[in-house]
Amino acid sequence: METIKAYFALTKPRVIELLLVAAIPAMLQAHRGEVHLWLVLGTLLGGWMGAAAANTFNMVADYDIDQKMGRTRARPLVRHTVTKQKAAVFAWVMLVLSVLWLGVLCNSWLAALFILLTNFFYIFIYTKWLKRRTWQNVIWGGQPAACRCWSAGP
Repeated sequence: METIKAYFALTKPRVIELLLVAAIPAMLQAHRGEVHLWLVLGTLLGGWMGAAAANTFNMVADYDIDQKMGRTRARPLVRHTVTKQKAAVFAWVMLVLSVLWLGVLCNSWLAALFILLTNFFYIFIYTKWLKRRTWQNVIWGGQPAACRCWSAGP
């Protein structure tokens, strides 16, 4: 059970919750208030998997600095509950499942593309480049979240 909790913690569920709550009104607006329950739930699940991948990749990339900050010392990789290699595999699985889920089952390859783009931006631009070089990372770090909300459209 501890292992399951550790993998769930890798996804940063509180952050994802905010993204998904913001995605619902965007989906309803895109469909002019018409509710397609399967599409909403399917898109939320696909978006959750994509965000889970990004957040897990982020923890893998930030393993070294997470050990030094008090706020992040309880994360699964720092506590060695999950290895970096297993976390990376988990992130890749979540990313591939998200893209396929959104593209095939939700019939939105555009949403799948946004998931890929936001993962790329979040990991390479925000986490590996901006976060370690400038205080402006907090300004630019919000861009992937905005794209995830945009991907909830029709």
